[in-house]
Amino acid sequence: MSVLYYFEVLYPRLDGLPEWFANMINSNAGSPYDYRLLVPLLFQGIDNYLHIPLKYSYFIMTFLIFLFSNFCLGLAIATSIKTNSGKYTALLYAALFIIISMPAGGIHPTSYIDIGLYSLSYVFISKNFSFVSYSILTSIAILNRETGVLLALVPFFLKSFQTSYNFKLSVFKNEIFIIAVAVLTFLSIRAFQGYSEHVITVSEVFSKNFTPSILITTAMVYMGAFSWFLIGKIEMSKIEKAYIFILVINIILIFFFGLFREIRIFVPYTFLFATLLSRKLKTLE
Repeated sequence: MSVLYYFEVLYPRLDGLPEWFANMINSNAGSPYDYRLLVPLLFQGIDNYLHIPLKYSYFIMTFLIFLFSNFCLGLAIATSIKTNSGKYTALLYAALFIIISMPAGGIHPTSYIDIGLYSLSYVFISKNFSFVSYSILTSIAILNRETGVLLALVPFFLKSFQTSYNFKLSVFKNEIFIIAVAVLTFLSIRAFQGYSEHVITVSEVFSKNFTPSILITTAMVYMGAFSWFLIGKIEMSKIEKAYIFILVINIILIFFFGLFREIRIFVPYTFLFATLLSRKLKTLE
């Protein structure tokens, strides 16, 4: 996957990437890119450290990103699914889903880092990691992309299900701490980077995306990726339901900002889609 992504997506644009990453770090790339600091810091950092030709250092960083994300994705699938056949089914779907997202992904390694961060958050919650560890993970996700703040809501939704919506401060204190840290991280990044003009307005996005060819192509891609949701029933744990809640919020934001054509925005939830599909197929046997 890393080889495919590097040569099909990054390599043709390699000459302009260092300047773009530098502009992001220096708050000159425009919103929202000025607030997505993890990717430029990683790519610029490894390039400065290795002192080798740019094409090699950027390939190594791309490889490490996919290695991290695929490892965490595998952990999440192994945590959720116990049978080998179910794991293989989930991994096969995950691989196909990630690959079909690449043509619409553009130069956005953030989405592919999110695969690992979201998968790792699922493992953290399933394995009862401390709320401090989860807060740190959420902060890293926000440094990667602003939608990482949604991960802070997962423990809150989960606790709501577990307590039958018994909202008491003493019961939700850890979950409120996680949300508070996420909001503070979100605001701190913006304060540190300063105000940036949007690189494209919402109306411009809608005008670009609402063309017959794009709508037809997008519909075909979505049908290929998600039509299986319409077959049979889906059994979900309370943790998975909590992720569905933030997925719904994400979908609302995607359609509000007119970004529906970019299926890569859904790849952070690859672990969720893959495990649900595998479980659904198991019930059809």
